This record gives sequence, C-alpha cells and structure tokens, in this order.
Amino acid sequence: MIDLSTIVVADSAGEPVRIGEIVDRPTMVDVVRYYGCPPCRLFLDQIAERMPQIEAAGGGALGIGPRAAYQAAGLQRRGIPFPLLLDPAHHVGRAVGLRRQSLLRFVFDLRAWGRWLRAFLRKGQGMVTGGWWEVPAVLVLDADARVVWAHRGRSIGDYPSIDESMQQLLAATESAR
Repeated sequence: MIDLSTIVVADSAGEPVRIGEIVDRPTMVDVVRYYGCPPCRLFLDQIAERMPQIEAAGGGALGIGPRAAYQAAGLQRRGIPFPLLLDPAHHVGRAVGLRRQSLLRFVFDLRAWGRWLRAFLRKGQGMVTGGWWEVPAVLVLDADARVVWAHRGRSIGDYPSIDESMQQLLAATESAR
C-alpha cells in the first residue's frame, strides 16, 4: 500500500504541509495536470457537486496540482469547497507511479483531445502552467493517507467517471466504520 502521509506539499498560501496532517478520513484526491487545465477543472467541479454526499458518508476531498497558487485560490473563490494543494516537485505523482505521457500520445491521442475540447467548451482554458507531459490521477486515501484505490491517467483528461470515483470513496468510508 502506498503511504502518502509523510509527503510534504504546500497549501494555497505556500505554507508546507504534510498530507498526513490534512487527511484524517477517507479522502478523494484529484491530482491535476495544473489548475488551469479544462478537464481537471471540470473534474474538480464534479467533486465539489458531490461534496454533500462525500461529507455525509464521512469522507473528504483534496486537489493537488504542480503549481499556480493563484489558480488554486481562484478556483476556491469560485466555489471549490476543499483544499487545493501545490506539489511543484511532483512528489505525489512519483509516489503513486504516474508516468509522463509520450509526445506521440500527446499529439495523436484523438480521444484525449476530444475530452479536452468538451471540457474547454464548458470551462474555458486557464493560464497554462503545466507541461504537456503531465497526466492526471484520482486517488482514494484511507484515514491514514494510504492509497486504497488509484486511477492513473495516461493522457489529457483521462479521468474515471465521478460515479466510479464515488463508489471507491464510499467503499473506503464503509471500510473505515
């Protein structure tokens, strides 16, 4: 089991924080490419819409992105009700085995570009602060910040459905009882 409890990231004010200090219950974590990425912002919004259900089940949520505290703060001002953390050194991505996408996949993955376009039409494009090689992930952590489920994206917008992610989180909250 992958333990993220000792990994140090930064809060949106730039202050260092260990993931284990924040996670005290089963938690869904969206590891975004960057906070301006349209598919990433769309998934963050989907989690935000489900927060009443997440909290009622005893769970929590986090976002973790590589940079751009101003983008994270802007998303929180616009209604993301959970912490958005910064991990410029990609400690979380490396710990969970996220691999960089290849240039060929980046250029020629038409499904990825379709996902990006659909999200762009709904969310627009934020300032690009990430690299083309970065991919997203969705994790479910237990109350000790250990990964109990992971979806590792392979290209832009490669997210599981919010329903699948919720099922995994609800299973973790049930196991914690």
